[in-house]
Amino acid sequence: HAAVFSPAMAPGQAMTGPAWPGRPVRLSRDTGSAAQVWEITHPGNGARTEIINQRTGLCLGAARHVAGAELSTVVCTGSRRQQWTERRLANGAWRLSLGSSRPVLQAAAAGTRVRLAPRTRPGQPRNWLRHRPS
Repeated sequence: HAAVFSPAMAPGQAMTGPAWPGRPVRLSRDTGSAAQVWEITHPGNGARTEIINQRTGLCLGAARHVAGAELSTVVCTGSRRQQWTERRLANGAWRLSLGSSRPVLQAAAAGTRVRLAPRTRPGQPRNWLRHRPS
């Protein structure tokens, strides 16, 4: 299932994967580029999945499981730092939680960057819109 992720607070932006592994994922204007298209290997509410960048074949991940860590693309190995759980909210937005470790950390927009944020922190821009690439 291919999808573009946009922050609910900035729907004209899209999560954009870098060309090289280990580089940070950025938010940039939604252009429909292959760098902004992500393959969700096991789509569905509550499903654990890898999220793979269509342009590079690299997985969305984080080097560390700590609040504030930047998301990057990494070589897919099946690591828990590459396993995401999608949750659909009543308003149609999605939340992406990393792995099964505690504390639960979720992808959050932070300016032009995407970082991990605690699930319990109110006011964090952790809601994502998901649409099919054009």
